[in-house]
Amino acid sequence: MAFRLPLQGRAHVTKALQPARLLCTSRPALNVGMPGSPMLNHRQEDRLHRVRGGEAGRLANPDTLNKLRANRPQVFLTMEQRTLLNSLKQTREAMDWEAALGTLNQMPPNAGTDWLPIYRAILTVVCRCLRYEEAHMVWRRLPERDVMSYNCMIGMCSRLQRFEEVDALLQQMQADGIEKSGITYSQMIGTCAESQRWNEALELLGELKSKPALEQTTNWEVVYLMSMTSCARAGQSEQVRSLLHELRECGKDARVHNSHYNAVIVSCGNDGAAAERVLQEMKESGLTPRAPDWRAVMTCNRDSKEQQRIYLMMRQEMPHAPLEEAWAVLLRTAINSEDFEAADWVLQEMRANGCDPDSEKSSATPSLRRALSWYAMRQQRMQRMQQAGDQWPQTAGGFAAAQPQTAGGQWPQTAGGFAAQPQTTGGQWPQTAGGFAAAQQPSAPSASAAPPQVPLPPGWESAVDPNSGHPYYWRSDNPAATTTWERPV
Repeated sequence: MAFRLPLQGRAHVTKALQPARLLCTSRPALNVGMPGSPMLNHRQEDRLHRVRGGEAGRLANPDTLNKLRANRPQVFLTMEQRTLLNSLKQTREAMDWEAALGTLNQMPPNAGTDWLPIYRAILTVVCRCLRYEEAHMVWRRLPERDVMSYNCMIGMCSRLQRFEEVDALLQQMQADGIEKSGITYSQMIGTCAESQRWNEALELLGELKSKPALEQTTNWEVVYLMSMTSCARAGQSEQVRSLLHELRECGKDARVHNSHYNAVIVSCGNDGAAAERVLQEMKESGLTPRAPDWRAVMTCNRDSKEQQRIYLMMRQEMPHAPLEEAWAVLLRTAINSEDFEAADWVLQEMRANGCDPDSEKSSATPSLRRALSWYAMRQQRMQRMQQAGDQWPQTAGGFAAAQPQTAGGQWPQTAGGFAAQPQTTGGQWPQTAGGFAAAQQPSAPSASAAPPQVPLPPGWESAVDPNSGHPYYWRSDNPAATTTWERPV
């Protein structure tokens, strides 16, 4: 398949360049970049929120970290540079990209390669904060581009689903004669996780294992986690299990963490009982489930009562756990299943824990803010129905108790619990089977395109997009990769 570079990458690749390993050829990038303010999809927004809150911590095996530090090239730094690096470490932990950029003003004009560690530290912060435009500004100012700076850019573009740009960076990296490190492979496998290309993730893992020279620059815990995540999001539960066993037995000083078990839970899909068994297995292995692990188990259950039971178990075992994202999972499920009593239960639980649904506190968590927005849309729709003369019975929370269902009766969810419906704004549209955004972003179909009242093909479901009022469709076994405006035939 021919490789098509985006415009900004063409000037850096010569005709004589041998083909590099490409991840996503001839695929358009998701349009999430806005000058100074990137437009993020739901998964990106939630991930950034968790990183800022300290929930998405790194896999911190001291032996692995010490090995990676020992293999970093030794660089002499002046006292001024050490002071700036210490300051940038604090900005990284605080996710303060503006303060990181302010460091540029404290550097000498036309700073040379001896200032590369400072430039890299700034680039790390803005990439971690998914500041696309700012990252490119720093990238252009680098006096020299090394493997670590490439890794930063590849990781950011992967998380922003700019897959063609990832390929362009890999091409440019090869053109510059820079060898891939173990971290580069980790970022490439992470791109496969974002784009649901689990087969390529396993191929990259095999390629990395065949390179003994990269052993000392590889965090195998992260590499296996990215590989497991790729398979889990594609519903490949057997592959996830196999990778977990391989990680235990690989003899690379790697340890199994909660995040690895979390990937196994996600791979359970809608099998709530299997997800609970994995949670119990995690406990028996000596690990204490975290809030994300409990939420993953909740998401594997599509029944509100079951989710409430798991939520109360989490509250009992983790009395100080943050609850906002758990409320979001509960509320989404209640809305999807038209269980309005369950929705009222969530709202009452929020108030009982000092979080009014209309407060700024509830809006601070993106997933909860979205769930409450869907709740408000349902209320508004019921009010319009009542104003038209239809008096529908309501529960204490304001939901109609007998609302007619849409064609599918539910809004689709991915394994992570996120609605998979196409959006009419924000740049996230129906995706191809490969998990990438469609080649063109079509307008929502006209009202005349409403589906006929005939059954959908086996395995397909449908619902109505609340923003446009038009139907959309998805396969129940893989909603995240199959959501489309076109009615299947």
